[in-house]
Amino acid sequence: MTRIHSGRTPGAAPRKAVPKKKLFVASYGLTPVAQMTFESIDALRSCGVVYSGSVDAMTTKSVHGLGIPLVSLANPGPCGLLEKVLRAFKKNDRVGVLFYGNPLFLNQQMSELLHAVSRLAEVEVVPGVSSFDMLINLFGMTRLSEKGLFIADLNFFMEDPKFTPGPDIFFFAPFRLNAPDCGKFKAGFIKALSGKYARRFPAYLVKCDSNPARVEVIKGCMSCLPALMERCGKQHTLVIFSEGRLSSIDNPPPWLRFTARSVCDCDQRPAGPVRPARPSRQP
Repeated sequence: MTRIHSGRTPGAAPRKAVPKKKLFVASYGLTPVAQMTFESIDALRSCGVVYSGSVDAMTTKSVHGLGIPLVSLANPGPCGLLEKVLRAFKKNDRVGVLFYGNPLFLNQQMSELLHAVSRLAEVEVVPGVSSFDMLINLFGMTRLSEKGLFIADLNFFMEDPKFTPGPDIFFFAPFRLNAPDCGKFKAGFIKALSGKYARRFPAYLVKCDSNPARVEVIKGCMSCLPALMERCGKQHTLVIFSEGRLSSIDNPPPWLRFTARSVCDCDQRPAGPVRPARPSRQP
């Protein structure tokens, strides 16, 4: 009879399986904990430590109340967060990182972190709620326009703003154009956008929040686009709707809960001085 040797000394205790290290990447949605999924909470509770560089004091307190070992980091940057995570794996088998919005949506720093961590640990990204999801629901976009939906991140798009008008358009991170060193890009973006639409074509700034009372929808037009852009904050998205969508935005069904506040005063502006025509050259 053939005997199979187990590789251990007879009578010795069985070897313990080495636990596999794992990184959980999760989100608390658009507001403190309000949109955090049960899946995210369960995953982060299982971690020895959870890091976040985007939570304020109120959010930190709420997350702690859920039994999550959260450590708030003040502006850690991609390298600082990665260093914390790698050190944490020396003492913990499970580590978590917590972000605002959907973890991978417009989050460039995650790419470097995930590539580095995946060499020594399993990585699981738990889906969350982002401003994109909020915009779709806020404006009742149950179907796409005939020309679809165009999405752009102005962190990169502003350098070469080429697009075709017609679809519904979401420009994320428009506040970047207000940075002191982005004046040239801002002027180029405004020129590219206003050059493709009529002067009175509507443009919207939308600030998303799970609380309807804190949702902000500001309406302007292409003519006053420079002034509209000055109102951009970190949570705003610049939205240009398709012509077919505008009718439902101006006359929304009763189940849509938003009010657009117009800041456009273009119709009330006094007409500027008439420039004299240049004299024609005599032959």
